[in-house]
Amino acid sequence: MKKFNLNVNYLVADLVSQFNLGLIRKVRFIKVVKTPLTLRVLRILYFQGVIRTLRIEDDHILIFYKYINGQSICKLKIVSRPGKRSYWTLGKLALNYNIIISQVFI
Repeated sequence: MKKFNLNVNYLVADLVSQFNLGLIRKVRFIKVVKTPLTLRVLRILYFQGVIRTLRIEDDHILIFYKYINGQSICKLKIVSRPGKRSYWTLGKLALNYNIIISQVFI
């Protein structure tokens, strides 16, 4: 298994950017680096119905997208980036992005 020396913030930013690029290109699946953090994020997306399925391989994960009538289900957005920090409470996140807080921290 490959080891990646990336900061946690950069791993999340990389996952979100790859996810969004795949949606723009309307591909069937993408390949991302396998880390415990990406597995947790993808598990949340799977149980929320945003992605169709996952295939976990040795050093990467295949994410299969879910489209309805040719349109994607959602697009991810990073609120706080490594170059521009932004600190929000859970209540503010829930109000601005219509998420269910109890299911984010499974």
